[in-house]
Amino acid sequence: MNHNNPLIKSKHNFVLDRKVLLIDSDDRDIERWPHSTEFEIRCPQIYNNVESIKLVNIMLPNFLYNISEYLQTNKMILEISGATHTIVIQDGYYKHSQLMVALQKKFRAIDPSFVVTFNELNNKYYFGHPNQTKEFKFKFDKVIDFSNCNKDNYKVNVYSQHSEWGLGYILGFDKTTYVSKVTSDANILSFADKITNWTDISSNVLVSQNPSNLEDNVFIYIELDKYNKSDELKPYLYYNNSNTNSGIINGAFAKIPHTLSLNNNCTVNDGYLENVSYFQPPIDKIAKIKLKFRHHNGMLVDFNNFNISLSLEINQLRNEMNNYEVRTPFKI
Repeated sequence: MNHNNPLIKSKHNFVLDRKVLLIDSDDRDIERWPHSTEFEIRCPQIYNNVESIKLVNIMLPNFLYNISEYLQTNKMILEISGATHTIVIQDGYYKHSQLMVALQKKFRAIDPSFVVTFNELNNKYYFGHPNQTKEFKFKFDKVIDFSNCNKDNYKVNVYSQHSEWGLGYILGFDKTTYVSKVTSDANILSFADKITNWTDISSNVLVSQNPSNLEDNVFIYIELDKYNKSDELKPYLYYNNSNTNSGIINGAFAKIPHTLSLNNNCTVNDGYLENVSYFQPPIDKIAKIKLKFRHHNGMLVDFNNFNISLSLEINQLRNEMNNYEVRTPFKI
């Protein structure tokens, strides 16, 4: 072959240089970034000609609240005997049995005869009062003020969503007023898996319309400022007059499920092969990385001051004079 032939164009040949960057939120500047849900780190070296960034693994706190003031999921309005009361549940991570007890305590603080129970067969909550004249109402169509609940003034109006809009949604109700009714229906007063009735015959009763869901925010969205490559639909708001959703181009870097682990304090998620961003042309240089962890509605994840740890694979293009193909380093 004539290497001096001017008609033959020379090629630039590259190899992928793979580096793994280990990031721990404990190493952030806590004065600038007080919460681990959003922070920036300066890289230990400058990464040049970055062809792709991939999430290799991540460790998240195991204990994330599903009911809290911050999430706007801890309040509901009860009306009984002409008086209106705001029920406020303590912040925490609840199972159905625990939420049932918490609700009953709050209701009985208003009237000691209230009974709250949970039907494990249909995943619904049942509220009852043995006094047939004690009609009570749940006013889920009344907006509750949560203006002081968001950290660092990061405002999200959760009630404006058509789903996952508050405690009423979690309990299985819609955005309307519910009125108790006196019933003697054995299918309501007695569960198939229980021997005795949960309340007296001919009680005032309210049953949640839909099955309860305590695990709304099971996915966490990770943003890498300037390096997101995943497009995303915006949540559809109930007051939106359009028939189509609007979207966010390059809105997120990764979307990961948050699942509870019984063996340790954190959940480890790894092997997400699709959580990778490719860049064409390659990024000239990366000296720092800013991360944000949020829910789909844009609300920052509340890690309750726990730290997170993750590993990013950063692939750089390096010149290689004697090879005509782009290749990755050999894995043992």
